[in-house]
Amino acid sequence: MKKRILSLLCTLALMAGMVVPAHAVSGIQVQLDGKYLTFSDAVPEAVSGRTFLPFRTVFEAMGAKVDYESETSTVVAVKDGRTLRMALGSTEATVTEDGIETVIPMDVAAYAKNSRTYIPVRFAAQAFGCNVGWDAENQTVVLVDTEKLIDSAMAGHSYTLLSKLAAYGEKYNTGNWALNGKIGMDATALGSPVLTAGCDVDGIVSNGTSIQASIGMDMDMTGLYTLLAGMGLDTSTTSPDEMVVNMDMDVRSDMSTGKLYYLVDGMSDSIPELPAGAWLLMDLNEVLKESGLEMDFATLLKNSKSVDYAKLMATLLSSVPVESSATSYSELAADIQELAVAFSDENFKKVSSGYTNTFTKTVDGVAISLGLTLSTNAKGEVTGYEETFDLSLDVKSLLAGLEDQSLQDSLNQFSALGLNADTLTVSLKAAASETGVTTTKGSLALGDLFTFGMDGNVKYTSTTKAPETTPPAGATVVNWSDLMAGLES
Repeated sequence: MKKRILSLLCTLALMAGMVVPAHAVSGIQVQLDGKYLTFSDAVPEAVSGRTFLPFRTVFEAMGAKVDYESETSTVVAVKDGRTLRMALGSTEATVTEDGIETVIPMDVAAYAKNSRTYIPVRFAAQAFGCNVGWDAENQTVVLVDTEKLIDSAMAGHSYTLLSKLAAYGEKYNTGNWALNGKIGMDATALGSPVLTAGCDVDGIVSNGTSIQASIGMDMDMTGLYTLLAGMGLDTSTTSPDEMVVNMDMDVRSDMSTGKLYYLVDGMSDSIPELPAGAWLLMDLNEVLKESGLEMDFATLLKNSKSVDYAKLMATLLSSVPVESSATSYSELAADIQELAVAFSDENFKKVSSGYTNTFTKTVDGVAISLGLTLSTNAKGEVTGYEETFDLSLDVKSLLAGLEDQSLQDSLNQFSALGLNADTLTVSLKAAASETGVTTTKGSLALGDLFTFGMDGNVKYTSTTKAPETTPPAGATVVNWSDLMAGLES
């Protein structure tokens, strides 16, 4: 339940893997949308820590049309305009939708056995919008067709206001826009200021995907030095002057590729392994994979800009775990039904400036509030918005019952020192106006142990200049993950 709550929180803020023995095992069951599948002449197998299923049975149960291309030993499945191809022996699958082909890396490959073709169920099912989990107690693969549940939950509801909001946002996702903004940050620890920072941003974005920006940051952490020294901790390895940082950074990216390039002035001085003047490359697809989100960055970017509320919900809910054959389907169905209704037209209230909507939910010590206010003109078009997200979490309640008591022990130690770390609160507010100004304000507090705040604004102005999305010709580029691996070795 607690894992489900945390995953749902991530979904709302933005709006499992299967482990089995590494050999073939009999008695594995497969459940799709709460119903068990029957395998007549070929049974599921567990190989190399992954569960494999006879491809025809599972795909047809999902409603897909299947084929096998013997010339290339390739499994082909088509559902709702989406085509999945898996070649036997290959650790790459491809998904084609709307003319766009996406490569899905896999750590195992489909194989043939006794004239039957077996596919890795996790990758295959997720390609068609299913959440996948493993119920170890009942030796059951749990599949939930999230997209099907969303379509069913949204049937009979209208989402014209969300479509108008997306149309407003599409203005800044089309063409070239110069941006200029400022961001401020501050933090406290044990009631003392430990960080103040300011950031200036100048750049160009194109079609909501490509970006080129120069960022200047000033950061002062002398308060942290003072706090540590006052606590009697060793500060001999640094000085107050070293706690003041002035940094300039250049960023370039075509976000549709997931590749982010950045150059930090003077970074090679602190990291000798980095050549002077070298650009760093961060693969955001790798970052998503490590975070547990089973999607590529291009899909996340596309759906975040989509007017299709169903696709956006499917993307955000894809990380919700389904690990119980008894309850996962019904619980996820209930969550989807609640979200589908929450942001339909019927739940928006008409006000003088436009429309407003508030969604609240409390589960096991976690209180969430989402607010959305839309400004509209005489034509009913959205001309601006304000989004709010507030969360209050009872940390003790959430940690209660966990086998690992280390975090609970830490809370008890703080309490013994007279410090409150029992409640985590998060508050975010984002707004955009008809004049092209966006503002963001947020705060986080863990009792009186730690606080963090940020406040920023960005102005968008139409321009004919396009951004440079890669480093200059001849520049040295170093992969961030390779650099980190080298430093750790």
